Amino acid sequence: KDVQKPSWWAKLFLWLVGIFTFLFLTILIIINLPSTRDYAAGRALGFLNEDFGINISKDSVEVNIFGDVIIQGLKIKDFKNNDMIVAKELRADSDWFSIIQSMVFDKKNQLDFNTLALKEADVKVVTYKGDSIDNFNRFISKFDTPPTKKHKPPFKLNSRLEIRDSKVSIINQNHDGDEGKWLQAENVNLIVPQLHVLGSKVKAKINNFTFRTKRWGKSHFVDTFSGNLDLDKEHLTLTELTFYTDHSLLQGDLTFNLDKKTHWQDFNNKVVWDMNLKRGSAISGYDISYFATQWDNFSAIDLSGKMYGSLNNFRIEDFVLKGKDVNINTPNTRFKDLLKGNFNIVTNKIS
Repeated sequence: KDVQKPSWWAKLFLWLVGIFTFLFLTILIIINLPSTRDYAAGRALGFLNEDFGINISKDSVEVNIFGDVIIQGLKIKDFKNNDMIVAKELRADSDWFSIIQSMVFDKKNQLDFNTLALKEADVKVVTYKGDSIDNFNRFISKFDTPPTKKHKPPFKLNSRLEIRDSKVSIINQNHDGDEGKWLQAENVNLIVPQLHVLGSKVKAKINNFTFRTKRWGKSHFVDTFSGNLDLDKEHLTLTELTFYTDHSLLQGDLTFNLDKKTHWQDFNNKVVWDMNLKRGSAISGYDISYFATQWDNFSAIDLSGKMYGSLNNFRIEDFVLKGKDVNINTPNTRFKDLLKGNFNIVTNKIS
């Protein structure tokens, strides 16, 4: 009889609401206990340490019921145990139940995040003296089949990526002074709405990458760097590229083909460019001097066409070059030793 009374159902409903509220609050409190947060972060970082040999540490971690994980004082060491990535904060927003399902139950070796955001990071890419492969390429190569678990597939990562108020340096210790300082960027801000990692292969849609840098005593500001990136051990490709500085604008497609032995080490002679510049592109001699110290004409040059080869041995096809006192149109021309000062130009036709 009591079951048939509306008041009985109302009491049951209130009891159920009370029980679920209690469980929700209990889970929320447990998740935010320091011991629970440290255990969860330790398990996640331990997975990368154990399976891929990646040395990652943190100062503290916060986790909430909505799936946000905030790691303070993130540090990633390179193969020489030097700091490669240091970040004040890493925020990871994701459906953690899906991650647990994928990693623990389905054994997919895959992480899917809504957003990964780095704040005040310092990224140090270094090619150590006597080496031809930088620490970053050695780092991403670890995401191929884990050395400790050969039966596992390569690591997969899908996410949106944001980097704010950071620094990035690319140093080659095989060269002295500014020659070895390929990039020392500050005020780095990067937005990548689509990032896909499969083992050592990286694909990314870059909305914007902006930074300030300095080399050979000259300051440069990159206002816009956007396009589609494809990176592996053999090449770096940028399609639908827009590169806009305070002096230059380049638009088109660009591929860097790497030498199998030296990789990026001998950039001027061994890295082969495959470039197609659209009409409307212009480059300033000021920006050219970032690579060529003997280039003393800082005037802007309009250019379009195709280029293939290393910076010291390349050919151009269907190339148009217009400057203040020059107007060149050539179907096929070869340049040799351009950055060495005493260069040669060979062409069948030029106008």
